[in-house]
Amino acid sequence: ETAARGAQVAVIAWVVQDGSHALLPVAVSLAVTLGKLVFRLWALRREGLLAPLPTPAARPAGEVSRDLARTSVWLWISLLGSLAFNAFDRWFVGAWFGTAVLAAYAVCVQLAQVPHALAAAAGQVLVPWAARQAGPGAGSHRRLLTTLGWTTALAALPSLLLLLIVQPLLGLWISPAFAAEHGGLARQLTLVFLLLSLNVPAYFLLLGLGHARFPTIVIGACGILFVAGAMLLPRELSTFVNLKAFFALLSLALPLGCALVLLGRARTAT
Repeated sequence: ETAARGAQVAVIAWVVQDGSHALLPVAVSLAVTLGKLVFRLWALRREGLLAPLPTPAARPAGEVSRDLARTSVWLWISLLGSLAFNAFDRWFVGAWFGTAVLAAYAVCVQLAQVPHALAAAAGQVLVPWAARQAGPGAGSHRRLLTTLGWTTALAALPSLLLLLIVQPLLGLWISPAFAAEHGGLARQLTLVFLLLSLNVPAYFLLLGLGHARFPTIVIGACGILFVAGAMLLPRELSTFVNLKAFFALLSLALPLGCALVLLGRARTAT
């Protein structure tokens, strides 16, 4: 995932700089997405999850495929909630404040979300690991709880580092004048994505444990409240930043819920 995202950004930056057609970046993104899908299907088949395993206790391939299909539906619904956080605010900023404000806002968001994207890419390895740890025994639950704790702390580190250098980075990327004018906004958005990064390990651990419904409900509810707030609150740029922070704070229910699930499993096992 990390390699694919890095290649996608590099190729898009190259084609945009080269002055290519506007649809070419879209085609690149689509090609990368399809490539990741093919690779994941290959990985699933290689691990024997899409074909019967040669052991009597193995689950039938059809049953595994149905579980994957159900989980995919929940993930798709969860994606709709994530779109409210990642796209809805830009639509309103552009409609209400014009392209100049939207451009500055989008640049700051683009930089602030990089640590979260890295954490999300790295956190995907927790899904198969959690699935392997989901067997009976209190030891596995303790390992899961410990992993939840230290991976949550690690997920916050990239955003904390960015907070220290976000304004100089803006100056190098855009210009010193832009950094001086919009550095405060970039720091606020970095804090927002710092909060959101704290949810990454819990989200993937819950998926690995077969709890796709709970993250979907949490993220969906956050998305609905975000959209409702944008419609009802005053039309100010600070409103969107505060709403994004509110979304991230509410989604902290994910690590709390994950911890409760693991504690409940540990009590049941004992």
